[in-house]
Amino acid sequence: MKDKIIDNFMRGVVFAGLAWWGLRGVLGDIREAGYLPDLLIVGAVLIAGYAVGPTAYQAYRCSQQCEATCEPQFCRAM
Repeated sequence: MKDKIIDNFMRGVVFAGLAWWGLRGVLGDIREAGYLPDLLIVGAVLIAGYAVGPTAYQAYRCSQQCEATCEPQFCRAM
């Protein structure tokens, strides 16, 4: 489970880097408007949500009832 969270976190960081590269033409305008800290906070929250969200949802769903799509580590009903 920890490996999935780390993998998703790294994917989120790479995606954020690509998005930052794509926004490089308007970053000056964003900084001048004073929205750069807000943009960074939103990016950090989205990366954390992407890293933890799917694993937490699967753990919650599979702890209630073990289905065929659940990994054995999440199944408490077994």
